[in-house]
Amino acid sequence: MEFHIKVLPNGEFSQWLATTANIGDTLMLQGPFGSCIYSGDAEQTMLLAATGTGLAPILGIARDALAQQHSGDIQLVVAANSADDLYLVDELKVLAASHEQIKLHFVLRNAEQTNSKLEAEADDAMFNADVYAWCKQQWPTLKGWRIFLCGNTSFVGKMRKQCFMSGANMRDISSDIFLPFGQPMA
Repeated sequence: MEFHIKVLPNGEFSQWLATTANIGDTLMLQGPFGSCIYSGDAEQTMLLAATGTGLAPILGIARDALAQQHSGDIQLVVAANSADDLYLVDELKVLAASHEQIKLHFVLRNAEQTNSKLEAEADDAMFNADVYAWCKQQWPTLKGWRIFLCGNTSFVGKMRKQCFMSGANMRDISSDIFLPFGQPMA
């Protein structure tokens, strides 16, 4: 199993993990309980979009699709405020370079505030734009697409609505919201 955990000031689990847990400690796990799993339609075009540690399930879905010989296009969008907020850049680039069906896009709200090393690493896959406007411009029609959205509450809610308004069937849109433990979903 692979975990992507961002340590947050009010995140009870992430704080415990960062300050108290030790390598070798046993953790009790449950799940999965959501609908963010690869459905197995090998030719269906997919949009996988994430913010923050929402990248963890999105990456898992992409890997599962590839392991099951998915042949349709996989548009992988990673949105962040700046390149400094990205992680796994090299791994994502290797994955995209190794599988022609994966099209990788980093969409940054404030690309001008980035670390030049990360900007150089992401090169032509990095865009300075509002992720919602950028996605709508890239894919104005999403009818027949399979869509997975993972990240913060605002991102998932806005993207779900936008994808539906662009023709995606609600049954084809799966999402997971990521927020600190104990924080209300508003």
